[in-house]
Amino acid sequence: MFSMKKLSLITAILCTVSYFAQADTQTGIAIKDCQGLSNISSNMSADYYLTGNIDCSGKYHYPIEGTFTGTLDGQNWSIFRLEIKNKDGQKTQSTGLFRELGPNSLITRLNIYNPLIKAHDEAHRGVIAGEAYGGAEISHVNVTYLQIHRTGDGKDHGVTGGMVGLATGDIIISNVHIGRIDNGYALIAQNAYTGGLIGAAEGNVLIEKSSVTQLFNQNGKTCKNGEGECGFGGFIGLVGQFNPISKIENNSDINVTINESYVAGGTISSKKNTGGMIGLIKANRSVHIKNSYTRLTMQCKDDHCNYFGGLFGYTAATGGHNDKDIILENVYSAATIKNYYTDTRVRYEGGITGHEEGQLSTRIRNEGVSQSYFNHTQMHNIAGDNVSIGLDTGQMKPAAPGENADQLFYLWDETIWRFSQGEYPKLNI
Repeated sequence: MFSMKKLSLITAILCTVSYFAQADTQTGIAIKDCQGLSNISSNMSADYYLTGNIDCSGKYHYPIEGTFTGTLDGQNWSIFRLEIKNKDGQKTQSTGLFRELGPNSLITRLNIYNPLIKAHDEAHRGVIAGEAYGGAEISHVNVTYLQIHRTGDGKDHGVTGGMVGLATGDIIISNVHIGRIDNGYALIAQNAYTGGLIGAAEGNVLIEKSSVTQLFNQNGKTCKNGEGECGFGGFIGLVGQFNPISKIENNSDINVTINESYVAGGTISSKKNTGGMIGLIKANRSVHIKNSYTRLTMQCKDDHCNYFGGLFGYTAATGGHNDKDIILENVYSAATIKNYYTDTRVRYEGGITGHEEGQLSTRIRNEGVSQSYFNHTQMHNIAGDNVSIGLDTGQMKPAAPGENADQLFYLWDETIWRFSQGEYPKLNI
């Protein structure tokens, strides 16, 4: 699925680089200011590195044109107040620091503070790139106080992700954190497909040791894109084919893996297909989630809402042999639902998925002897006890570090998880 070169690179980064490490000796083209960022367009396959912090305040910048296949190493320096928008007449163009990421591209060791992305609602939007065409990698990137806004008529044909809007091929997201530093937040205005990391994922995706905190989606209440679909998730809005002219065909080898990652805090306001991790999963995509959790609020922003789930909003199923597995290993959900209007209500909500019970048995399951849980005090389960175990709030907060009166969480690796008295388990990332 991913090249050995990329996996080796991730391993090297994890073992040798700390978040606040000092810049080291670097080969390639030095970037000293915002103009240097724009100059990347002159050679989209070269290696670049930052020599210090960059302040981009004062004017809008345009996305770096073309498909980037090189390396951008921030060396743990920061880009401040980056404001990006499309030029006039480019309402359908992808928007982000880069227009597109291509094969073998790498964005690493970079901090971005107070970025603002503004684009028409027909565009694909992401802080790093509007689109990623495969073989792309984003690692050790931190984004704080993110804002993504749109203009247009409200019929949102685009997709929005904190990192990448539309991912149409293999992509690795490792040690990426949105909103975590300094209690920052991520604010996204979008009506169709929205994810804290990826708007729509058509190809293979690996998310590991990453987090999205204080995610606020404000405009998810119309679902007026061309297909009449939408999806809102803490990590990914849509897993599956985005539209009929997709660059990725449907096949059995495409899957999403989320490992040692979490969503915590914030509110997703929407109408339907809303999940703590993924909004909508189509039947021909497999998903594997391991050692991960979600704790956020999902808000019904309409007179009635459909399909709200602690992990997944809607898990599509055909009832045929082509439906791919959704596997949970040591995962928990402590999501909550809140109504915006006093007379609103949510139909089809669940601690794991909001999709109706009748089609779940062929898709969502626990792997081996692992245990997955949801807070049934906050959301009931419609997936059945064979998938996850419903606990009350007290049970989900161990009585003492590493212990629980009912022997819950006893299979969970304490080198990965932290257990503190009276608190939900947390990850060591």
